[in-house]
Amino acid sequence: MKLPPIATLSQIQAAFAEGSLTPRALLDHSLQRAQEADSVFIRLTESRARQAAQAATARWQNKQALGLLDGIPLSWKDLFDQAGEVTRAASLTTAQAAPKAQDAVAVALLESIGAVSLGRTNLTEFAFSGLGLNPHFGTPANAWSQSEALAPGGSSSGAALSVALGIVPYSMGTDTSGSVRIPAALNGLAGFKPGSGRLSRIGVWPLSTTLDSIGPLAHTVADICTVMQAFAVDADRVSDRYFKAIVPEGLYSEAVEPQIAQAFEDSIRKLQQAGVEIIRQPLPSLNRIPELFNQYGTLIGLEAWQLHQDSLAQAALMDERVAKRLLSNQAYPPQNLCELLAWRSRLQQDIAAELAGALLLMPTTAIDAPPLARLEQDQDYFFACNQQILRNTMATSFLDMPSLSLPTGLNRNGLPAALMVSAPVGHEETVLAAGREFARLLTGDQPLNAQRF
Repeated sequence: MKLPPIATLSQIQAAFAEGSLTPRALLDHSLQRAQEADSVFIRLTESRARQAAQAATARWQNKQALGLLDGIPLSWKDLFDQAGEVTRAASLTTAQAAPKAQDAVAVALLESIGAVSLGRTNLTEFAFSGLGLNPHFGTPANAWSQSEALAPGGSSSGAALSVALGIVPYSMGTDTSGSVRIPAALNGLAGFKPGSGRLSRIGVWPLSTTLDSIGPLAHTVADICTVMQAFAVDADRVSDRYFKAIVPEGLYSEAVEPQIAQAFEDSIRKLQQAGVEIIRQPLPSLNRIPELFNQYGTLIGLEAWQLHQDSLAQAALMDERVAKRLLSNQAYPPQNLCELLAWRSRLQQDIAAELAGALLLMPTTAIDAPPLARLEQDQDYFFACNQQILRNTMATSFLDMPSLSLPTGLNRNGLPAALMVSAPVGHEETVLAAGREFARLLTGDQPLNAQRF
């Protein structure tokens, strides 16, 4: 079979099974595409990938494949430890760090079932922004850029572009306040943030010990579900296809750009017509979050300061915007962190009671991808956009809600529209099962980026 330029995991698996494609040939294609991509990768791990692809090719030819991901290339955000590689966090401050002695747990797990690790992707320095800029390793342009380059979204910018450009069918990123879901949304992909404790973070560079999570980006929700099965998160455990969802009245669904509001309402209407019960009501627990952040600071900011304040000794080597964000948390008293954690626990109980078994639906972002040049030139504009683009995802991260962003088509600006599906702590399988059904109803769960090739 001949694969399309944008291929899903199931298409690649079918080609391997019938023998029309080998993991070794697919890797050659991926490496060529990766070498042509500007600022997407910090480092290609070609030797590691070739050994894995060679072994996977032999297994497929002998009908001994290790599973659905065997022989398929992926990329890793430059926060995951790999034996023999330096985990740089896309920073110059880590340039002299020693190579890691062993793989992160997630890397070891996927490679044990045959995954081919192509390379380490670019990101915002320290993963500390929702826009994806990096002055050290360059900033990859959004895959849907038109007359001017647009922001890729962050912090998992390279992860998103490695998938959106057809280099790999899926990537592993981290999401602390939206860093998987935002770049997925802005580049027409699906992206999933499980709860912070659901997947092991051992061997993953930290930004916020409370909020950090790891998750995949892919073209379709079905592909996200396939990857998550490797981590024992299985949407097929949810048999019910009847879903009820709440759209929160107020800030999170209404204070968005007009083209985003229209695309969101179009999606809600289609889901209603297909039989999904949609309820509109205020959610006091969500509305309390901006007030808490104004009063105490953000949880990610306070914990990032605790973890990385010593890096400011090398501030001259850092992205000025990242250094400024870190330093802005210096003035908060230590007890603010305790206050925020106590409020978080309370609000987690409140949101579960308010949703009462329903899902939460919101636009993934409040704004489209902003122009890259203006973000680079105007810090006030950068910080305003960063706050806007993080707002919705940051709220669900604060409550540790498993959360999926899925593409719903193009908005009237010709840019990807995205829907975010979330649920209270511990309901990863429900979010994935609902997201898969919603994607089928809205787009047929077909790769949006196929339209770009």
